Amino acid sequence: MILLTDGENDAGKLDPREAAQAAKAMGIKIYTVGVGSEGYVPIQTPYGFQKVRLPIDEKLLKEIADMTGGRYFRAGDTDALFAIYHTIDALEKTTVDTNVYYNYEEKYASFVWLALVLLALELLLRTTRLRRLP
Repeated sequence: MILLTDGENDAGKLDPREAAQAAKAMGIKIYTVGVGSEGYVPIQTPYGFQKVRLPIDEKLLKEIADMTGGRYFRAGDTDALFAIYHTIDALEKTTVDTNVYYNYEEKYASFVWLALVLLALELLLRTTRLRRLP
């Protein structure tokens, strides 16, 4: 599991450490990625840009990663985030057995019926005034 966060627990009633313990009990590794800034960053709001401080709780993120057997990463910008995802992808390779089912639907039947109707029509018209001329 990849947890992309600033590490601040500002929503939910469950403590992040308890959630990490539950993940560990289920055998889930958590790779934590810290995003944020030590200084002030401009944030788009309905009233324009405002400078906001977004601290990162690196201690908590490292603790969660260590507790579950994952690793902690710090993403300073978008390029670093792509590199982190590439690193995690190289670390975690899982083989998945899949069953592939094919559903074939034959489309020729309508053409065969059309040909048979036209052939029957031709045989019927052959016996009337519309027969072929010699």
